[in-house]
Amino acid sequence: MEIEIHYNDKQIKFVIDKKEPLKIIQKHLINNNIIPINKKLRFYLVFQSRIISLLNENDFIHDNKSILQIDEIPKDQLEDDIIILKVTQCIKDGNKMIFFGNPFFIGIKFDESCIHAKKKISDYIGCEINNLNILIQNDIIQKDNYRLLLDNENILDALDGNNELFAFFSL
Repeated sequence: MEIEIHYNDKQIKFVIDKKEPLKIIQKHLINNNIIPINKKLRFYLVFQSRIISLLNENDFIHDNKSILQIDEIPKDQLEDDIIILKVTQCIKDGNKMIFFGNPFFIGIKFDESCIHAKKKISDYIGCEINNLNILIQNDIIQKDNYRLLLDNENILDALDGNNELFAFFSL
């Protein structure tokens, strides 16, 4: 099965066997000089600009509709007191959220406020912090129910077990 792989600025089509776990796919990618052997890497599946699965070495990729995204893990995200969160970029079109771009991960500390997370996200994306707000999904079952976080709110308290932030751009 052919899948699309994104690593750094490369977009590659690569043939894998559905019966091979990620650790075997990773060896093939190293042997083909697509990824380095000596870096800490994060493997995850992206579909329609949202992270749908963070992969472990024994996980399988069952379809070719998703993109296998591979990122080098920043050193600050490897620290013990860091919580890793998914970030999805979005805008609003009428009453509907439109997701775009490449989703990514940020690391936050337990006591981190929304304004600090906004700064990390704006630095990563390269946008003005004034044009960015952070939303969370109020109800995982009711998908279109979002809440705007205030700058002084604690991110982890607001997430209440969820692990995805929405970087909402006001145009």
